[in-house]
Amino acid sequence: MKKLILAVVSIAMLAACQPKGYTVTGTIEGAENGKVVLQCIREGRPMPLDTAEIIDKKFTFEGKVEAPELYLIFVEGNQSPIAFFVENAKIEIKADIKEMQKAVVTGSDLTKVLNKFNDELPGLARSQELRQEYMQAQMSQDAEKMQALGEEMNSIMKNQIAYLDTFIGQNTNNALGALMLLNASSSLELAKFKTYAEEFKKNLPAHPYIKEIDTVLEQMAKYEQEQAAAAQMAPATEAPATETPATETPAAE
Repeated sequence: MKKLILAVVSIAMLAACQPKGYTVTGTIEGAENGKVVLQCIREGRPMPLDTAEIIDKKFTFEGKVEAPELYLIFVEGNQSPIAFFVENAKIEIKADIKEMQKAVVTGSDLTKVLNKFNDELPGLARSQELRQEYMQAQMSQDAEKMQALGEEMNSIMKNQIAYLDTFIGQNTNNALGALMLLNASSSLELAKFKTYAEEFKKNLPAHPYIKEIDTVLEQMAKYEQEQAAAAQMAPATEAPATETPATETPAAE
């Protein structure tokens, strides 16, 4: 009985220690004052949730989420966001107004996984260089260079799609994997997308991303049906073969 009581007390203490919501505190060098906007992502678009004042470079957001989600923080007047996963925990952000994309986020486990994903994404730095090089080749009308750069970019994209596919398959139990599946809708075949979607439904049935996955899945299935119907309606006849009359080059007089 004594052991049972101790176990119950331990569970109660553990539950009491679990955070009931999130607290996001941030310090932004170069921003003495102003406002920051907290946004979530819905159907691929940012949606404002809250605003906070920057006082002496610092700001705070407090709230509660039912499940971890990708949030963005924008400093008013700055178009470069801080992207991180909000979960019910104490999260700290340190950033510089000139390099917001290099913000350091601590206290969010999924943000660590997101950062690892970005760090290991094949060819990320090179693809950014290729865009600049392609624009220069385009301006100089260097067709040969443009073709070579295009082929290199296609190779990088294939590697990135394969990497994304593997990552989703290994993360069907978390919100980051679900978000990546939404981003991969144009890269994956319907059958594979559907297989992943079923896994996420089992593991994250109440997550907001599941509703969006269902919507995308319906759109993909509808598109495939329309393509199949169009293919059936297309005429199957081929143009009759015709002989091309031989032409002669006029002799120079």
